[in-house]
Amino acid sequence: MMRGTKVTMFVYNNCDKDARVLKEAASLVNAGYNVKIFAVLDKQTIPYEVRDGIEIIRVLKNPLHYRLFKGDIKSIFSRTKLKPLSELREEYGNKLVKEDNEDTQKLDQSEALSQKSASGLIKGFLRIFFRYTLKKPLMLVHKPLCFHDFYKKTKVYCLEEPSDIYHGHDLHTVPTAYKCAQPTNAKVVYDAHELYTEMSGLKKIERKLYTRLERKYAPKVDQLITVNQSIAEELIERYNLTKAPKIIFNCPEVNDKITLTDEDVLRERLKLSPSTKIVLYQGGFAPNRGLQNLIKSAQYLTEGVIVFMGWGNLENELKELTQTLKLEDRVIFTPGVPQNELLNNSKSADVGVIPYQFVGLNNYYTSPNKLFEYINANVPIAGSDFPELKRVIGKYNIGVTFDPESPESIAESLNEVLANDKLRTSYKANTKQAALDFRWENEEEKLLNIYNELIAS
Repeated sequence: MMRGTKVTMFVYNNCDKDARVLKEAASLVNAGYNVKIFAVLDKQTIPYEVRDGIEIIRVLKNPLHYRLFKGDIKSIFSRTKLKPLSELREEYGNKLVKEDNEDTQKLDQSEALSQKSASGLIKGFLRIFFRYTLKKPLMLVHKPLCFHDFYKKTKVYCLEEPSDIYHGHDLHTVPTAYKCAQPTNAKVVYDAHELYTEMSGLKKIERKLYTRLERKYAPKVDQLITVNQSIAEELIERYNLTKAPKIIFNCPEVNDKITLTDEDVLRERLKLSPSTKIVLYQGGFAPNRGLQNLIKSAQYLTEGVIVFMGWGNLENELKELTQTLKLEDRVIFTPGVPQNELLNNSKSADVGVIPYQFVGLNNYYTSPNKLFEYINANVPIAGSDFPELKRVIGKYNIGVTFDPESPESIAESLNEVLANDKLRTSYKANTKQAALDFRWENEEEKLLNIYNELIAS
């Protein structure tokens, strides 16, 4: 690898806690690459920061329909003005910690666009007019308009400072990566974190659009990366790919920064007795992850408590369900912890659970971060009877599977592990071998090999 090779990544979130994106970027930086990430600016972040040698540039989401709804008619017919990268670096280069001052944040966002507003009266009239006449049809294409806005802004920066490799994280940033690469014939990587066209919640028109988009770009990129074998095989079959996708698992980092302790961190934090067995769910409280059925399964547990360690929009709903079923003594909620504290909390669990539901192929082929986090914390696993979960659990003999639609089936599998100390000890011992295979250091080597091949080709 030529030191100083320039890499530009794109991710359609604020990139503050996107573990996969940040790990890949850090691995490349440590290997001598210059890495920029373009992400989305929001109220929790600033337009520019440097983290672990990675430049993160965030652009404000302000697509056409947002401007129409605000009555900001002038900006519709004028070019968006962005601060040059040199100015962003000068202004924010020394601010390595995010600022919490909301007024400053709003000023930063306003300056990033450098737009003049219309007079209050005219703007108010236009806002009402556009909202009542155009809101419904425009919201049908809300996501494509947002992605196009992201592409327009990031393209300006890419023309200002071209890169050797453009790396699009997930389908919606791949057109951006591909188009930015064209002027200089740079290499393009498509990093499919999900089977995006099969994600639950997509409207019919969105699914059709994204399928068309993936069919167009997947065969054209120089390298397609994805998260597991099932998704790789699905992409090959769908788009007749002649070059097989490379697999980079979502494994955690286990290095000098993260040392597993002998302390019973989670049990002590929750003030549970050493004899109380813990069933752990960690991560986001999101729809279609089977969390309601997991709570219902507590009715059939013969021992132990279920601990939800995380956050998300479903938190209040899950707590209400727990109260309705009078399971407050069997189900505990606790906030998520920083990534560098996660494994030491996880290792207190007697079994880690992954109860995702079958609401589409994306969920069916899931191999979430928590699968590898449980393994690296040496925690036996109980997971949905889905291909990738079965593949890992079965190959290493580290746990059991269940029918995620049945609380009774979930409880039966959990009881099997909790009640049998010998079996649980065996599963726990087997996770140590699995952990040697599923750690970020191994995935980093694969990533660097991919990049070396791109540069050599």
